[in-house]
Amino acid sequence: MIHTVGDAVRWACVLEATAPKPGNVHPGREFDDLSFAHFAQAAEIAAVQLTRTDLGWGQRIESTVVQTRRVTGTNVNLGIALLIAPLAEAVMRTNFLASVGDQSPWSRFQSVTNVLSSISVRQSRAVFRAIAHAMAGGMNPSDESDDLEMDVHDDRANHDDLMAAMRLASKRDGIAREYVNGFDGLLHQMTPLLKHCIDETGDTIQGICLAQHRWLQENTDSLIGRKCGTEIALNVRQWFRETDCESPSSIRTLDERLRSDGNRLNPGTTADLLAAALFVLLCPTPLQSERSA
Repeated sequence: MIHTVGDAVRWACVLEATAPKPGNVHPGREFDDLSFAHFAQAAEIAAVQLTRTDLGWGQRIESTVVQTRRVTGTNVNLGIALLIAPLAEAVMRTNFLASVGDQSPWSRFQSVTNVLSSISVRQSRAVFRAIAHAMAGGMNPSDESDDLEMDVHDDRANHDDLMAAMRLASKRDGIAREYVNGFDGLLHQMTPLLKHCIDETGDTIQGICLAQHRWLQENTDSLIGRKCGTEIALNVRQWFRETDCESPSSIRTLDERLRSDGNRLNPGTTADLLAAALFVLLCPTPLQSERSA
């Protein structure tokens, strides 16, 4: 049973990593430096660190990344932390006081726009330190000079204004795009898609896999784009379009294609979005919170 925001963080991370999605880490497949056990460890860390009341939400991201890398030795959950931290802050600020007339179970997360717009210099700097500490793939700027602001390794970069940096990075990074658009894609596209797929399949794990497939039939994954370029990301989208998601052999073929170049074709941003959407769906409502008290 999920009683707290921390419970929702934990189970969102575990369920996303458990689903056997093509190209991703799950209990049956791993990368050279990343396994399902790492995700399970990271889920426990995130559940605690992303809900700490003694830290601002930028510092929670930093603490999550630092603690995770200390325990696992690798970057497991930077993207997840970047997405879930402001959503968790939006819920924690209202203390679950969602209005009775909400049109959807996730409309109470709309206040995330206020969370983003009000971030302080101190919290912005903490997020930049988290990005630098994670050493995430593809986070250095491309040849475009205006991406300098997002380069966490360059002393000339402005680490005081996270949202300005996200606006620059949004051209090539899906998570930055969510920050700029007030999490519109996550709340109004990915979350409804995931809920529909879970309802359609009658199973959470199968629903997660189906949601990944349908999302990547229509969208490119920005982690693949950052690592391999736009053309390859478009090719991967076409692979998903050509794959019969109801055919196990077709799914296996797709999975092998995505693993043909190490983990460079890992649709990791999509996995992060799925984890955040699961958090939105799992986060306890005011009524649930009252019953668990």
